[in-house]
Amino acid sequence: MTCGGLVAHPTTGLWGIAADPLSTIAMARLSGIKGSASRQGFIVIAANVRLFRGWHTVGERFDRFAATAFEGPVTVVLEAGPQAQPSVVSEVGTVALRVDTHLAVTQLSKALGRPFTSTSLNFAGEPPAPTPNEAPKTLRELLGGRFVAGPEPSGTASTLVRFDGDRIEVLRSGVTPQSVIAAAWAGSK
Repeated sequence: MTCGGLVAHPTTGLWGIAADPLSTIAMARLSGIKGSASRQGFIVIAANVRLFRGWHTVGERFDRFAATAFEGPVTVVLEAGPQAQPSVVSEVGTVALRVDTHLAVTQLSKALGRPFTSTSLNFAGEPPAPTPNEAPKTLRELLGGRFVAGPEPSGTASTLVRFDGDRIEVLRSGVTPQSVIAAAWAGSK
């Protein structure tokens, strides 16, 4: 992911496109792939919740919540903190964060030493590619054949939620039910 590079990588849920949020070149390339959807901000992932310190305003409650063992990946939209890179913050000042313990995410987190963007392996409006080889040829060319190998993802997108105090809004359904997420959020107080 250096020098403005993008790389395809597996996560626990789907194959993604990773970019370093500090690289203006990489984020411009990623925004070009995702089009207007990039104004919503990008999901940021890391293998360890400690890497998100300062990226949100919730504090240790998010740390306790993110330590929960869910059935599948859970992405949380929170108010962006001072460390959140402008390249991943939405137009309304939020950031989407996920702790993902997939081997490829762990390797990328360790190599970069900070969270990185991870968006589904597709062009905006198209379904996610199940594998890099099944991605459209033009997308594979933009990635230059760069990918991180690892165990195959489950094939299910993360459950995407936004918290407003104790109220939960499900923005995208995934494998982890809202009731399980709500119980973990309530238990993280």
